[in-house]
Amino acid sequence: MRIDSHAHGSVVNLNESPGEYITRCRRDGIDGIVLIADPEPLFSARDRLGSFVISVPIIDMDQAGPDEVRRLFDRGAEGIKFFLPKHAYGDERYFPLYEAIKERDGVAVFHTGYVMHDADYSSRYRVKLDDMRAGHIDTIERNVPHLKVLMGHFGNPYWEECWKIMWAHPTVYADVSGGTAIHRSMLMWREMFAPNGNLMANTLGKLCFGTDMTYFGAQHGVQPYIDFHERLFEETGTPPELRDQVNAGNVLRLFGR
Repeated sequence: MRIDSHAHGSVVNLNESPGEYITRCRRDGIDGIVLIADPEPLFSARDRLGSFVISVPIIDMDQAGPDEVRRLFDRGAEGIKFFLPKHAYGDERYFPLYEAIKERDGVAVFHTGYVMHDADYSSRYRVKLDDMRAGHIDTIERNVPHLKVLMGHFGNPYWEECWKIMWAHPTVYADVSGGTAIHRSMLMWREMFAPNGNLMANTLGKLCFGTDMTYFGAQHGVQPYIDFHERLFEETGTPPELRDQVNAGNVLRLFGR
């Protein structure tokens, strides 16, 4: 079983029945997705595809308040996605949002590290890389203890920082999704999770398989991410039960499935 913990897309692009689409995804090696999208298209996808979708709406964290978070959970949200902040993730002005997620036993999903800009360098992307570093999750956990967190992109390019935060906090997990992380040397990843040939199960075992791919179209593009994780498992000597944990178990546990 494999669940993509970092998926995007809109069902308006779906040209087959929900059942046919789910069958095709499973044929491609994907048994479910954590769909990250704006609320309306997200809930539309959930209504059409049912339990195949784990629902994580995106909010504007500088405009939304805790009541909006609660309303989204009332509609079936299972987590909330944060990115493009005007201040550091660890700024106390955001704590009420995180506390509202914890109240509902939800998951705070963070974009960590570098974010792409558009061709025009529009104002939406005038953010600070430092405000989205994984280190801010440490501040959040110290103030909202045991908040369930999924860090996207493994803090790219601050890999070691993300590794440390994931190691330090029991309810913090991470994915290695996105366009560049899987193209880094496997030597780097092997030393990250199995230094000197010794598997650190307590850190590799907190990864969640993720891609950052767009779903509901003709192609998914997930195979390079499957190949990367399988090679990582082989290079680090990861046992079968830990592979299952990364591929699906951690996501199921995080989101209470």
